[in-house]
Amino acid sequence: MLVLTRKNKESVMVGAHDEFGRMVKVTVLQIRGRTVRLGFEGPIEIEVQRLEVWERSLSACARAGASFTPLLATAPIRPSD
Repeated sequence: MLVLTRKNKESVMVGAHDEFGRMVKVTVLQIRGRTVRLGFEGPIEIEVQRLEVWERSLSACARAGASFTPLLATAPIRPSD
């Protein structure tokens, strides 16, 4: 696991730096006590899910005998203005 330290309004880039441009910018928007608010910017086709939602979707698919479809409970990244 890579561990980075970021301050409020600082960002990191995540993804494949290739001809498809599948990079996601993750920015610390707010730090309040033990809670950190993050913003995600990237191509609309890249999906973002909270880990617990993704795990529930994966478990539900496994119980149903279906292959996992990451489109369940997904919030696509929207470009910011």
